[in-house]
Amino acid sequence: MDSSTETKVDLLHLYLENLPDSIPHVDPGGMSMYNFSFFLVDDEDVEDRGHVGAINRQLEIRLGHWHNGPIQFTEQGPDLNKLANLFKLWLTDLASDPEVPILHKWLDDLITAAENAYKSTNTMLPKFTGQAASTLPHVQHKRPIAQRVFMG
Repeated sequence: MDSSTETKVDLLHLYLENLPDSIPHVDPGGMSMYNFSFFLVDDEDVEDRGHVGAINRQLEIRLGHWHNGPIQFTEQGPDLNKLANLFKLWLTDLASDPEVPILHKWLDDLITAAENAYKSTNTMLPKFTGQAASTLPHVQHKRPIAQRVFMG
């Protein structure tokens, strides 16, 4: 994964971990509607659509179809936060897949959705000030330093 993409994934991670308090929080072990802790794709979907297509389908089911307008987060918590880990894994493992631009589009759309969540609630946006930590166990970086800035 190139450094620009890694920075985007790390930014998504920072944003998701700090979503505005107005978005309901689902505690660990709670009933998350997103359920990214147990993300699986159907074997038939992989066979019919390929790996990226199957992931795309599951993202549409869990987050909504991008053609219906911007994604709006209806909850926050550990399950949603795992989404950044999944993108890091997918964009590394599927980098040579010709369909991978679909995942890059999802990443951009999710960052925009998070920014919109902050803006719509007049909440300060965490500012990414350096290399953020990868939350995948096999990669170790320093944790991000977040400062609060107002998104105008």
